[in-house]
Amino acid sequence: MSTPSTPEATATTPAPTETTPDAPASMGLPQTIKRVAPGVVTIKTFDAHGDPLGLGSGFLIEGGRVVTNAHVVENAARAEVYDSEEQLLGVTDYAESLSAHVDLAVLPAMPHPPTTLRLATSELLIGESIFVIGAPQGLSNTVSTGIISALRGHEGKRWIQITAPISQGSSGGPVLNQSGEVVGVSVAVLRDGQNLNFAVPIRDVKALIGSPPGRITFTGPRPQNQPQETTLPASEPQPPPKPNFNKLLLASPRIASNQTLSGELNEDDTEFGSGGRMELFSAEGKKGDVYTLISTSESFSPAIDALIANSNGAPEGIGTMDRSGEHLSRIVIRLRNSGVFGILVSKSTSNLTGSYKIGLFKGEVSLLDASKRMSANRWQLITKESKYSIYFDKTSFRKITQTHRRAWVWWQYHGWESHSSGRYNHYKSQQEFDCTERATHRLSDAYYEDEQLIDSDEPSSRWVPWTPGSIGEFVGETVCGL
Repeated sequence: MSTPSTPEATATTPAPTETTPDAPASMGLPQTIKRVAPGVVTIKTFDAHGDPLGLGSGFLIEGGRVVTNAHVVENAARAEVYDSEEQLLGVTDYAESLSAHVDLAVLPAMPHPPTTLRLATSELLIGESIFVIGAPQGLSNTVSTGIISALRGHEGKRWIQITAPISQGSSGGPVLNQSGEVVGVSVAVLRDGQNLNFAVPIRDVKALIGSPPGRITFTGPRPQNQPQETTLPASEPQPPPKPNFNKLLLASPRIASNQTLSGELNEDDTEFGSGGRMELFSAEGKKGDVYTLISTSESFSPAIDALIANSNGAPEGIGTMDRSGEHLSRIVIRLRNSGVFGILVSKSTSNLTGSYKIGLFKGEVSLLDASKRMSANRWQLITKESKYSIYFDKTSFRKITQTHRRAWVWWQYHGWESHSSGRYNHYKSQQEFDCTERATHRLSDAYYEDEQLIDSDEPSSRWVPWTPGSIGEFVGETVCGL
């Protein structure tokens, strides 16, 4: 697995002598490690044929999403996320947010996260004690300790230099302070140096977490140097190819129980009939398990089928589809055997294309309940102006006290704006609102060119009163009214 370029060891910022501190005398650190370790995950990546590509680390944040390095997942066809007990939490073939510039990715929420980690709010200090948890060489829950030895800048990027040892497989794991709060993300080690390790600072993590969520599909390279198929002489009749539905399932995106994925059917997808299109997903269950499969779309009438491989290796349908109107379909199945099964989403008409959602739920779920689960929208529109639209993040909204509220607010510009780091058309800001004093405090700012994070900042700590009739007053009153 490749690692990104790192700042030179000869950077101008002076660094203290790099020695790993002795173990703390108190028993506080072992207790902290025990508390936060379940929030650290191992990420296994695979190519389009289901062959392993590499290993990385990550950690769970509020809402069950996973933070890791972009280079851990971006060249995979799919990524499997495992908890500290090596139990599968979920599978994904895309990231909600990804920035190659700062080497960070945010994967979609896992259905049942064992715990989540807090992000530090205090300023980073050179000499501060830290510890790192990761899965070097696949060895999960590996802990190393050290200090922050320098804060560096290189090629427009910010880095934390640490003395805690990291190695391949630890990329994407959290760097934590003595309170168990995440201060950075392990990213690289300078091979020619001794104990020169680097992490992405928490401010970039916060900026990406607050970025407009999307569906950034992994590139998914296929294995090279595939063996050539052997053909029979022309004089001999060639037998028909033997079906192998199991092989198709291994190469298909995996969906975990109680997970919802988004997709799109268009002209690039597999064709059948008179212009119909279909996409195949895979899932895994045990004999006797009951699952509800749901597909929804606002663009076309989706069909959904559940399939298994029969004794000849050919696909065989299980379950019967029912609908609720034109844009929602459902199947309830009971598995006859343990193993992998397929979920096929399709449309039969050639003139309609568009996006859809597919959900897999354990047990029998009603159409109404499933529709509610799948229609949840993270961003709520506050106002739409001629120059921009403003949204707030419902998942980040917090009622801090009776008078204070906190949330991420997103300005989606309809054109380009200028910034010292370049142009941008998305601006995200984590803000705290004093509903009594009618003032706003900006906690963190982030600027994006489309989905690419170009800069982030931590503004001054002063409170700004709302100007009567301003958009700031309107946003504040809206959030305070929630």
